[in-house]
Amino acid sequence: NLTSVTFNEGLVSIGANAFASATALTSIDIPSTVTTIGQGAFDGCSQLASVTFHEGLTTISADAFSSCSSLLSAILPNSVTSIEDNAFYDCSSLVDAYIGHNLSSIGYDVFAGCTNLSIVWNVKGEHSLIPLATNYDVPSIIIGEDVTMIPDGFCEDMTSLSSILFPANITRIPTNMCYGCSSLTSVDIPSTVTSIGQSAFDGCSQLASVPFNEGLKTIDTYAFYGYTALDSVILPS
Repeated sequence: NLTSVTFNEGLVSIGANAFASATALTSIDIPSTVTTIGQGAFDGCSQLASVTFHEGLTTISADAFSSCSSLLSAILPNSVTSIEDNAFYDCSSLVDAYIGHNLSSIGYDVFAGCTNLSIVWNVKGEHSLIPLATNYDVPSIIIGEDVTMIPDGFCEDMTSLSSILFPANITRIPTNMCYGCSSLTSVDIPSTVTSIGQSAFDGCSQLASVPFNEGLKTIDTYAFYGYTALDSVILPS
């Protein structure tokens, strides 16, 4: 029947299963001194709707917030470097997640079962080359303005993905970027893009049109293969 928890500054970690199945808990504020949230720490807290994270947190362990079915958002600080397997698995009410600059490791099924989720991916520098695995099958992704490179196959086979927003500063849509994203209905190619990689939108059968901006120079082979809903193509001069 635990309904609230107050953590003192100075706490550095929350242990494994510390509050697992505390089904009456509705909100928590993680102190800035906490660096690690342990495995299954809040697993099954089905009424937990709000979690406030602060800079200083580096690790969210496996199943940390698994089955928190009332959780609405996961705005992670830029200090987070590792998100382990199933960390937000089956958080079915989750609509917003922000992944910041310094992420260097992300596990399997982190957001599996989050069927209403829009992810803002704002990982910087060399760490931006971490692809989303195919089992993070979410409906919407926003790639943040701090991202300058997108890895090949970043959204490959994400069959529930219906929309993706690219940052305005990228120059290339990579190989297999949205390969097999059969629910993708619209995409806006930034004017800074000069090339679209091989099979970038191969199998995106629901795309009806793609605006090509001035500045685009190269469309690689199979970039729009299987584009069965296509009704018009307007290429730049």
